[in-house]
Amino acid sequence: VAWAAFEEAYIIALIGIEAEARSLLTRAVEEEHKLHELEAKLQKGDAEIEEKLHEQRRQLLSCISRLNAAANLGWKGRKDRGTEVLEAALSTLKADDSIHSISHDREHLQ
Repeated sequence: VAWAAFEEAYIIALIGIEAEARSLLTRAVEEEHKLHELEAKLQKGDAEIEEKLHEQRRQLLSCISRLNAAANLGWKGRKDRGTEVLEAALSTLKADDSIHSISHDREHLQ
């Protein structure tokens, strides 16, 4: 009887851990979907969406940071990165796209 009670408690604990882990992943997927929708609206020329897009990126990065910290058993996961890293990367990509666009236009003019 004691062994059965122990196994029941153990299985209930495992189910709780699994549910918590799944919720982290599910939340990240939901946040990524919201971000994708906002990016699609931005491409259609909706200028009001910029602030919402920034906030949604922050939400997604927060979810990814929690996933990373939870998945890293050696406690070396990074939870301290904000959107500044992503925003800097996006700015670099945007600048690079602009340079390539100008270069492409010049080639067609010649």
